[in-house]
Amino acid sequence: MLSFQYILTRLYLLYGSNLQDEDGEYVDWIELYNDGEESVSLKGFGLSDKKSSPKLWEFPDVKIDSKSYLIVYASGKNRTDADSELHTNFKINTFGENIYLSDAKGQPVSSIRIDNTGFNKSFGYEKEKKAYVEFSVPTPGAENSGAEEV
Repeated sequence: MLSFQYILTRLYLLYGSNLQDEDGEYVDWIELYNDGEESVSLKGFGLSDKKSSPKLWEFPDVKIDSKSYLIVYASGKNRTDADSELHTNFKINTFGENIYLSDAKGQPVSSIRIDNTGFNKSFGYEKEKKAYVEFSVPTPGAENSGAEEV
């Protein structure tokens, strides 16, 4: 049996600077991490900001290699070309909400909660603390560091 663990490792709320998408725009982004020993497919998995619609945005046939990251822009642009940048069909509400990752059957796999925090904030999973924390310096595509508990 294939063993893997998907973690919503980081959620970045921004307004003005950090990671630019292919259109040259700065938008919020969500980062996932495969902590397993094998590459795994996310085909049919979903991201959502609504618990009642776990697959509001559905992943195309894209894989995450072992110990690797995948960034999905939460831009509202709804792009699902596996050979290009991925963009959800929803944006993140900076005034507070949950972001959910579900498997291909719509069952919850991981989630992260943000509260009314403002802009230019990075939130993610801190392995040592086993908790979601705020990061002073975003590190898209790399291990989280510089944590401050929230």
